[in-house]
This record gives sequence, structure tokens and C-alpha cells, in this order.
Amino acid sequence: MDKNNSRQKIVLPIAGMHCASCAILLERSLQKVKGVRQANVNYATEKAIILTEKSVEKEALITAVKRAGYQVVEKIDKEKEIVKLKRRFEKSLFFSWPQLLPMMMLLSPTLPLWPILTLTTLWVGRGFYQSAWAALRLKSFNMDSLIAVGTLAAFIMGYWETAAFLITFISLGKWLEARAKNQTSTAIKKLMKLQSRREIKRGELVLVKPGESFPADGVVVSGWSTVNEAMITGESLPVEKKVGDEVIGGTLNQNGSLTFRATRVGEETMLAQIIRLVEEAQSSKAPIQALADKVAGVFVPVILGLAVATLVGWLIMGAGWNWAITAAIAVVVIACPCALGLATPTALMVGIGIGAERGILIKGGEPLEMTAKVKMVIFDKTGTLTEGKPKVTGVLANQKSKTKILRIAASLERYSEHPLAKAIVAKNKQPYLPVKNFQALPGMGVSGEISGQKYFLGRADGQTGVVLRQDKKNLGTILITDTLKKEAKGVIKELKRQKIKAMMITGDNRLTAELIARQAGIEKKAVWAEILPADKAQIVKNFRRRGVMMVGDGINDAPALAEADVGIAMGSGTDIAREAGEIVLLKDDLRDVIKALELARATMNKIRQNLFWAMIYNLLGIPIAARLFSFAGIVLRPEIAGLAMVFSSVSVVTNSLLLRRVKLETK
Repeated sequence: MDKNNSRQKIVLPIAGMHCASCAILLERSLQKVKGVRQANVNYATEKAIILTEKSVEKEALITAVKRAGYQVVEKIDKEKEIVKLKRRFEKSLFFSWPQLLPMMMLLSPTLPLWPILTLTTLWVGRGFYQSAWAALRLKSFNMDSLIAVGTLAAFIMGYWETAAFLITFISLGKWLEARAKNQTSTAIKKLMKLQSRREIKRGELVLVKPGESFPADGVVVSGWSTVNEAMITGESLPVEKKVGDEVIGGTLNQNGSLTFRATRVGEETMLAQIIRLVEEAQSSKAPIQALADKVAGVFVPVILGLAVATLVGWLIMGAGWNWAITAAIAVVVIACPCALGLATPTALMVGIGIGAERGILIKGGEPLEMTAKVKMVIFDKTGTLTEGKPKVTGVLANQKSKTKILRIAASLERYSEHPLAKAIVAKNKQPYLPVKNFQALPGMGVSGEISGQKYFLGRADGQTGVVLRQDKKNLGTILITDTLKKEAKGVIKELKRQKIKAMMITGDNRLTAELIARQAGIEKKAVWAEILPADKAQIVKNFRRRGVMMVGDGINDAPALAEADVGIAMGSGTDIAREAGEIVLLKDDLRDVIKALELARATMNKIRQNLFWAMIYNLLGIPIAARLFSFAGIVLRPEIAGLAMVFSSVSVVTNSLLLRRVKLETK
């Protein structure tokens, strides 16, 4: 996907990663390719997102991946991978469990069968050694390096059952970890199931009967029905559809039959855009992950150093070789950068997935983290705080009749997309007058010539409406009102309860702006009125780095949305991919702003919990494995240390999955 004219974004599904260190190793390998600007490899989603110059060939990136010891695949089949990991565990268990017998005093541990069984178990887990060797060839280490060193050391020293059960327990953990990780992508799976299997061409007329899904985006040409759009937008109530209304591919027709003309098919559909957006967002990184990445980058060499220190330390203190080596092996296998590597991305995957299921599209880890820090929210007025469907409520005539004023105004505004223009055009019942030299004046109004006379139609000064002028003469004022959204007052009240400052910015006149602000509960001093579009962005920019969120319609407010710490685009329709907002609300419901804030905070809290427990696990686990607490009778066998290591990763993923219990409720 192009970012601009000179760059491209390439997404590669990666197979063969076993830990966060693998992801860092891959990033380094990809960044060595000439023309690569940025490489982001996500261990949890098993994808690499690479920003490159347009001249960079995809094959060069694939070669870099292979050089690092991994594979680029067409698509990650997670179900197949889980089955593969399960079988590896079962095979490991089959060959290792007989070695429990010596521990039960039934057979001699010197039986020649044991090293053969252990070697067979190590062969079943050969993927760990292949990965460790690939890292070594690149003069680096990963999690598999620790597994390889620990198991080979145990085997060479004659601790056969230790080596065998290390592979078995780690294989068990990897299987359970993969199962848990697979559950974090529930949202994407649900969305993918909605995609049509039918081949529809653009412009084709399609009949959709009750109970059938729409196979593409389009416009209704005949029929009437209600449509369930909850699976796309999160809107729980059925939406009425009649001739001229847009329908979204993947949504469910309920009552009557509808015939629609397909306007967007395949990768153009709203559903396809959402899937692509969510997949990329889940593969992104939050700034908080930088700490975990730094730790993971040096983790393995540090652990190997601590293992050597443990071995030497115990020998110096007079402990026997058996004690010292067993302690050193336990240190190697208990250490776990995987838990650190999974702490952030798994929580992000679940959090962003929850948002997608509820019509809140968060475009990555950074906007999610910034949303959790929001201290102030600036709302656009028209179409955001208000319904965006203003109506003409009256005409004040000075020089001409009310009908004539309305007819001239409608003739000037007939081609405009502005909500006020639409209201004027809708009110006029007279034939349009021909207009010459039409001009749209951004933020001010429109002008043009009718019957040789030059007219200007623009906002009223201190009045709720627009003024029609001929040269310098005020011909009259068209009074227009726009109603406040029913949920707006409650949303502003909730923001205040959360100690978040609510503000409003609009190009409308001050009287109208202050009236709407008063109805919503926004303080008068927190209102900017009569602001030109270009100036909106500057006002928002002044609050950057102070936790400012801008909420607008995503088109007229694009510059302001881009300048905010977090931009929220509302009611984006089918063009979500081009929105300037970092968060897109598929429903035109202000309560989703509160839900986005709550979801972001819940996700960040889960990330902090994960990082805390991953750090604590290693800070406590390593000294215990090194037998520093042996004076208290606490001694950890290497295979049990290995089991503890893998379950630390499983616990982090499981904790992330608990996010699905979060309740996003607003009054």
C-alpha cells in the first residue's frame, strides 16, 4: 500500500518465529536491505510490516527473511500450526515419559535406552535447534538459543530425563501459547466469515432475499427492508433501507427483498477495508512496547552470562559439579523474553479487535496509547455535536419577498454539499435561476451573478442563519437551525466526570455556536466560533502533546484531525481508508467517543499488568533457578523451571484475553 509517491508498505506473513527475540532479529535483517526505511515485526501477529522506497523488490525482503532463518508464507494457517504443535508435544511426551520410571525406583537410570529416548525427543524438537543455529549464523541469539544450550548441556552431562522433559514441557507450553494467541484474533475471524464467496462485478444488479447477506457494497434500486448492520458498525438496531440508500457488504437483509447495484466489490468493499485496517493495526506497536523490545534485545546474552556466573559462583563456593551445572541449566531455561514480547501485542490485538466488533476502528498501537492519555476533547459542531441536518425555520425579508430570497439563495447553493446549503435547497420550491461566475469562499459563503446582479450568501453576524446580499445591500436573512444530538449532553457530562475538558470549534457564527454549546453543557469560554477550516488545524495544533483529541466528520475537519494527538472521524461511510482520523467511528454516535476512551484505558492497564508480571517473573524466577534460596529449601529442577517458563507466556496471553470481559457502557 503506497504511503506517498516515493514509498510503499509491504506486509509479509512470517512463519517460524518462536519469541520476541526472533522478531527483533528479523527486524535487524530486514533493515539491512537497501531502501528499507522501517521494519516492524510483530511476534504475536506473525507479520512484518515494512516501509520501503518504491524501488525495493519484494523478493529482496523475502531473501532477508530466509537469511534470518524464517519463512515468508502466503497466509498463516493458525489452526494448522496449532495441530502441528500439539503433535510435537504428543511425540515428545511419548518418548520422554518412560524416563519417569527411574524416578519411581522401578528401573536403573543407567539403562542404555534412556539416552536413545532422549535423543529421539530432541529430534522431535529439532526446530528449536534449527532456529538457534540460524540466529548464531547472524551472530545473534534468541529464545531458542537458551533452549538449545540448556537441553544440550543437560544431555552432555548425562541428565537425560532433564533434557527430554525440557523439550516436552516447552513443546506443551508452545502449543498452549499458540491456542491462546489464536483466540486474540477472534474479531478478524468473525469479519472474514462475513466476506462473500460470490463473484460480483461492479455495476451488477443483485437481488437479496430475506435472511441473505449482501455480497458487496451498493445502492438500493428497488424494494424496501430492514438490514442488520451490527456485524459491521456495531449498531444493534435494524436500519431501514429503501431506494437510493447505501448497503454494506456482509450485512444481513431481514424483512423484504432488495435489489441493489454493486458499487464496490472485492478489496474495495467496506468490509475488506475494515479487515485490512484491523490487521495492520493489530500488527503495529505501541510506544510502551519500546521498553520490552530493548530488554528482549539483550535478554538472551545476559541470561547466558548469568548462567555462567551461577556455574562459576557455586563452584567457587565449594558446591559440586552436579549442583552447579543443574543450577546453571535451570537459569538458562527459566528465563523468558517471550512473556515480555507477548505482553503488549496480545493486549493490543484483543483491544483493537473489541473495538472493531463494536464499530470503533483504532488504527494502531500508538493512537490507542495516546487515547488512554487524553485530557481534553475538541468537538466539531455541525454533524458531530449536532445532527448535521439543519432546517430552514424562517426567512426575514428586507428588500425582496421571502420566496424570491429563498429562490436566489437556493440557486446559488444548489451545487454545494454543505449542510446549510442542502437545507436551503430543500426548502425552496421554485425553479432554479441560472448562475454565472459562481465562487465558493471557504468558511465564508458563496457568490455568483444572477440576471446581471452579483449576489453573496454568507453566514450572519450574530444571527442563527445566513444573509443574502446584493452588492452592499442586505436583502434578507434565512434562519436555519440544527438540533443537538440526543446523546451529546450525556457524553459531555461523562467527560466532565472523568476530569476531561470538553471544547467546541466551528465555522458557524458565535450566537449559534454558544447556543449549541449551552445545550450540550460546554462552557462558553471553551467555544471557538467563526473559525475558518485552515485555522481549526492551528488551534488544535496549539494543544498538541497535552493530550488533545479532536472529534470531527473526517472530511471537512481532516487537517484538524491530523494535528491532534488523537483524531476521531465520525460516520465515515465506506471510505474509511482515506480518513484522517486515527480512530474511525462507524456509527454516528457520540457515545462511542467515551467507549473508545474506556477501551484504550482498559487495554493500556492490561499491557501494564502484563509487563509487570513478565518482569516480576524473571526477577524472581532467575534467582530461584540459580538456587540462591536453597538455604530455605527452595530448589528448582531444570525441567520444572522450563515448565514455569512456558506457562509465564501462556499466563500473559490469558490475561490479555480477559480484556474481552470489559464492559463499555455509557449512559
